[in-house]
Amino acid sequence: MSEFYYTRRIRAIAERTTKLIEDGNKLEKQLQIESSKGSRFSFFL
Repeated sequence: MSEFYYTRRIRAIAERTTKLIEDGNKLEKQLQIESSKGSRFSFFL
């Protein structure tokens, strides 16, 4: 019985980790796009 809960916890951790990696990759792409636009200085972010 404990083996079932262990595998379920591991699967949940793996799914969350995969989602975090995907979100990080999306963010990295967006940041690269923004950084390639050039350096425009602004006090208002």
